[in-house]
Amino acid sequence: MKALHTICLLILTSTIALAQQQVFPGTWKVVDFKMVMEENTNHMDEATLKKEGAVWDLIFGEDGSLTQTSNMRNGQMESWEGRYETEGDKLNLFLTVDGREMQLQYQYEFQEGLLNLKRSNPMGTVHVLTQFKKA
Repeated sequence: MKALHTICLLILTSTIALAQQQVFPGTWKVVDFKMVMEENTNHMDEATLKKEGAVWDLIFGEDGSLTQTSNMRNGQMESWEGRYETEGDKLNLFLTVDGREMQLQYQYEFQEGLLNLKRSNPMGTVHVLTQFKKA
């Protein structure tokens, strides 16, 4: 009985992981960006992002590949290649930047057709909350 319970749990877990992995593939465009710091909050909704010409696209491949394109770091359009993995509610991005692999970990959830990503710096003083819409 214990073995059957374990097998059922493993099947359920792998089914959920596979379902989440299948939702990611495609192009996701930022529609809401919020950076919360100790004494300051920077928030840009979809209208503000469009007005400012801000771009942050995440292109998830079915094979786990990833391309991130953005001009929100320094105003210049940049693009990085890499891969992604999910584990529970964690989304790990592995991007090659200047010849080195950089890992970024986000908490994620899908809600009403949007991909919500949340990330904090190690000290917990800066929080980035973003929403992406599938193109």
